[in-house]
Amino acid sequence: MNEAAYKADKNAIADLTNSHGCIHVDPADRDDFIKKGYLNAGTEFEVRPYSESGPP
Repeated sequence: MNEAAYKADKNAIADLTNSHGCIHVDPADRDDFIKKGYLNAGTEFEVRPYSESGPP
């Protein structure tokens, strides 16, 4: 699914497979993150390996 498809149907499910180190976020989740302030400019985040599990 691309942004145009999401705009047309906000209930559509994005294909989040085949990452090359990118962070794949469903557009609906992205919109929620922005609303909650998680993706504001200057917001820091940590990148952790898939081998790590559970809260830090």
